[in-house]
Amino acid sequence: MSPEFLNIAMFVTLIGAIILGHPLAYTLAAVATLFDLIDNGFDISGLFLMFANNAWGLMNNYVLVAIPLFILMAQLLDRSKVSESLFEALYIVLGSVKGGLWGGLLSLYVQSLPQQRELSAHQSWLWDCWPPRRY
Repeated sequence: MSPEFLNIAMFVTLIGAIILGHPLAYTLAAVATLFDLIDNGFDISGLFLMFANNAWGLMNNYVLVAIPLFILMAQLLDRSKVSESLFEALYIVLGSVKGGLWGGLLSLYVQSLPQQRELSAHQSWLWDCWPPRRY
């Protein structure tokens, strides 16, 4: 089959499976595996070799090592309450500047974005800082 037809059929199959309500991760894996088998003439050993080569390539990518370390850094900052003391310092330094407190709050939010995505229980920490100050 031509690559153009496989490309269109793969996209249609993916959209159809998502519309049917299948989980995205399983759908992506199943569609990719199915169309790789179709493309390689149902050569299962070639499929496993391709998976092994892709896994080895991912393990050699040093950029991907930074992701869990970045999440670990955000966890350490959250548990050690460094974010709260940083907010206190920004409140003291930028409290008198017009719009400075909002800038400090925004910089704290950007600094702790990984923990916002990782910890769903702490997603409202940004607004928990406001009531004690009575703005």
